[in-house]
Amino acid sequence: MKIGVNGKSFYEIDSLEKVLNPVPLKGALDREGSLYQWYCESDSKTTTIWANFHGSDPNRELVEINVRPAVFFPKKTGINYITVSGFILSQAATDWAPPTADQTGLIGPNWSKGWIIENNTINHSKCSGITLGKERSTGQNYSSEYNIKNGHISQLEVVFNGLKNGWSKENVGSHIVRNNTISYCEKTGILGNLGAVFSQIYNNHIYNIHIKRQWGGFDMAGIKFHAPIDVLIKDNCIHNTFKGIWIDWQAQGIRITGNLFYDNSWMDLHMEVSHGPHIVDNNCFLSDLNLWNMAVGSAYVHNLFTGQVCKGVENERFTPYHYPHSTKVAGLMTIQGGDDRYINNVFIKTPAPPYDVFEKANRPKREEGTMDFGLGMYDLYPAVLPDSGVPVSEMSKVKLPVNAENNLYLNGAVAYKKGVNEVVDRNAEIDIRIEEKEDGIYLILKTSEDFAGVESRMINSFDFGEAVVPEAVFDNPDGTAVLFHNDYFNASRQENRNEAGPFAIFSMGENLLKLWPK
Repeated sequence: MKIGVNGKSFYEIDSLEKVLNPVPLKGALDREGSLYQWYCESDSKTTTIWANFHGSDPNRELVEINVRPAVFFPKKTGINYITVSGFILSQAATDWAPPTADQTGLIGPNWSKGWIIENNTINHSKCSGITLGKERSTGQNYSSEYNIKNGHISQLEVVFNGLKNGWSKENVGSHIVRNNTISYCEKTGILGNLGAVFSQIYNNHIYNIHIKRQWGGFDMAGIKFHAPIDVLIKDNCIHNTFKGIWIDWQAQGIRITGNLFYDNSWMDLHMEVSHGPHIVDNNCFLSDLNLWNMAVGSAYVHNLFTGQVCKGVENERFTPYHYPHSTKVAGLMTIQGGDDRYINNVFIKTPAPPYDVFEKANRPKREEGTMDFGLGMYDLYPAVLPDSGVPVSEMSKVKLPVNAENNLYLNGAVAYKKGVNEVVDRNAEIDIRIEEKEDGIYLILKTSEDFAGVESRMINSFDFGEAVVPEAVFDNPDGTAVLFHNDYFNASRQENRNEAGPFAIFSMGENLLKLWPK
């Protein structure tokens, strides 16, 4: 159930006493708005609702009580090739939709193929806005229901159940989600486990996600995907969310390019327990924590990082990897850390927030030396693959190599000691800020006169070699090399002036760049 007045969503609480004497809810970003609370009791015949309207007359105002589980969502699976364009889709009492359960959203294809969801305004979902995820038959919260296997094992079972139920390019995925405005969803803007494979997500504006902070658990993000094989996430603007993009498990072949992230309260991008290859290029990461890298086999190219980067490993969870451009599972492996490439990026140290970003998110504080501005936390990682004489029993603990080349570090950002042609500019001072104007979102970036920059050769994805675990090259879904000849604005880079970072032209003095809309 979901209750609102004049388009304003109320907060559900657990007692009538709290409705009668409301106090601001802990964690809610809109403290004053969280005083608008409701509570209900029900039996087999009657549902009684109490709500605090704070002096307004519900008989005169527009009061809505939503019980519908979705706005546009087929009851059957396999309803293919539907286009939903140009609608306002709002106010659904969607259920919690974890990756091991039926994932119903305000709108979604329900385990189908070839949908186009475009040019819509999608908002006020109690849980998720767009879902491209799994359906009920592949698993329905069995780890919680039976309390025998943990969520990791249940998710593995979901993967193999999905394969048994036709999880392939021929049957599922290949959706296009573009040009939508998605906001005020309390779990995710766009969500999907398995069902988003081979899809394109581009030019969406996603903001104000998980701002009530009443949900617990996981998956709260602007975009959250499990198993986004060969998915393109491009040219989206994602801000004022919990996590901007959260990529979890089996992201083989994903490309995240040309996106703008800012004011995301925990982080911009979380890459978790996937083995690659992944390509993350030409993005602007502008929140306090830009990247939590708990994956391997990634290439970070021509990005702007103005916040902290955090590394991690996962030696307990075995997660699948695939044959290239396929849902077929090739094996299972833990996350050792490393096998990453950082090339042609700009790292700018900005003032650290007066809090620990993990503790603020009610998560354990990270170990010393795992997080910093720049790449200094990788200094203990090798630059090449370790010798083959490591015992098999110890292989899961061996750190894979990290390669850094032609990155620029400013304002005290720390370079990786084993990098090649890493430029640390200790003289130039950089001022950087985001400004929201009526016609769009601007980046104001001012350099001192002695700013030198760094230039490098043109590269393509075949220069990265193979991702170690799946033994797969970095390429497009059609097997061709990914070229990095264009920048964030799709302007052409010049061979003789290929600047580090996402902008082809980056000059001394003040730069005023309209980042969104492009």
